[in-house]
Amino acid sequence: MIPPTHALIKELGQRAALEALGSFIYLKDRQGLYVFASRGYTDHLGVPLEEIIGRGDGAILPGTASDERTAVDARVMDTAQTIEREDRKNDRTGGGELVYRTIKTPIVDAAGSVIGVSSVSTNITDMRRVEAELGYLNVIVEESSTIMYLALAVDGAPRVYTSANVIRFGFTVEDCKEGRFRFPDFIHQEDRAQVLEGVELMVGQGQDVLESEYRLIAADGSVHHVLDRTSAIRDETGAVTHWQGAITDVTERWEAEQAMKRSQALIAEQRESLAVARAEVSRLKVEIDLVRRKSAVAEITESDEFASLAERGAALRARNAEDS
Repeated sequence: MIPPTHALIKELGQRAALEALGSFIYLKDRQGLYVFASRGYTDHLGVPLEEIIGRGDGAILPGTASDERTAVDARVMDTAQTIEREDRKNDRTGGGELVYRTIKTPIVDAAGSVIGVSSVSTNITDMRRVEAELGYLNVIVEESSTIMYLALAVDGAPRVYTSANVIRFGFTVEDCKEGRFRFPDFIHQEDRAQVLEGVELMVGQGQDVLESEYRLIAADGSVHHVLDRTSAIRDETGAVTHWQGAITDVTERWEAEQAMKRSQALIAEQRESLAVARAEVSRLKVEIDLVRRKSAVAEITESDEFASLAERGAALRARNAEDS
């Protein structure tokens, strides 16, 4: 037999534990009358505990709410089945909508008979808000070209988490968990040594961040150019326990850069060809001018007028010679 003092301590302890949960908690008997209500529940109703114990919902709740709660609690006791649901309520302080997870459970005695019902409502508004924000974040990540990951810092870096958009490389999240998307196997053979050297330096020198650009081989054998930014997660001794990071597919950027380089090389080649062509044009112009001058001289010297002038000049030089 449990001493009365121990029974009292147990009862008070249980009550204190229920109060510490901060949830809306109440117990009802088979007639639907309250036998216990937590402080959170009484504060929520704005009704003192002494005005709740021994009464039903109709005495403390508005008509519609009273009828609904009474009906749900009666169904739990009649069916001896637990009911779990989410309830949404307006925040009386003007903070918007509040979300509660409510679990109603039948209370059964030693003989297996239902003698009451317990109800626990927990405010999960913040949890639902975080879930919604994470949902938005997941949409953003999965629509992007960046694959997020978390891996154990052991051989092969097995994935603890991989974002679903890893499918852009032809792999699924399940493939990552089962090691079919395994570091460094997906790195192009010609780039692997350089990447692994960077990881070794990172571990050896105690660096926490490593950025490397390399070629990644997809499931279908296609080659993607990626930028991998990896951060180290360390324990209290400084040892690396996990790798977390992001692999961004930069293939389109790389191809654009290559196209730009080809264009620049072509422009440079065209400029050089143009310079050669201009030099050739200048040379030809000089030759043409020379030919034109020669032609002009030839035309003059071969003309009748030039011959007549030449004869007259010769005669004049002869007379000058005789006179002298």
